[in-house]
Amino acid sequence: MLIAGLDISSTTIGISVIDGSRITHHSYIKPSKKGSIFERLTKTKRDVIATFKKMKIIPDVFVVENITEHMANKSQSKTIIMLAVFNRTISLALFEEFGKELVLMNVNTVRSIIKPPGYKGRLVKEDVPMALEKHFGIKFPFYYKKTGKIMTESYDVADAIAVATAYTLQK
Repeated sequence: MLIAGLDISSTTIGISVIDGSRITHHSYIKPSKKGSIFERLTKTKRDVIATFKKMKIIPDVFVVENITEHMANKSQSKTIIMLAVFNRTISLALFEEFGKELVLMNVNTVRSIIKPPGYKGRLVKEDVPMALEKHFGIKFPFYYKKTGKIMTESYDVADAIAVATAYTLQK
């Protein structure tokens, strides 16, 4: 069963596909900051749909990280609204285009499901790649800048893989 995981925001969209115990795809998209909100949303949804069409595979389920509850006390309402607009627009576009099941999973639920045994406290965003390394028995595929530093987009990709993984583990 192919499970697509997405971490959708207005700055970066992490995309993954897992097939059982294998990560078969991971990438990210940077939504444009130019144009009206409608132009940005239209281009972004086209880019996301094109990513899946280019893979020539249609996942059985699309699982999207739903973090609006998590951000309630940490972000300004303008940030939460923009995140929610991108999250729901892209989610709806995927459902309309592919007609597949679409599941929203809370970020805290995802992290508690993928948390490695013995890990103390809440799993933080920066530790998600380590949790995935333990789960899949791999070295996490970080994206790097020319300077050798890890790109922040790597953590959005990790969240996309984590949401797909959590979905499979809870089934």
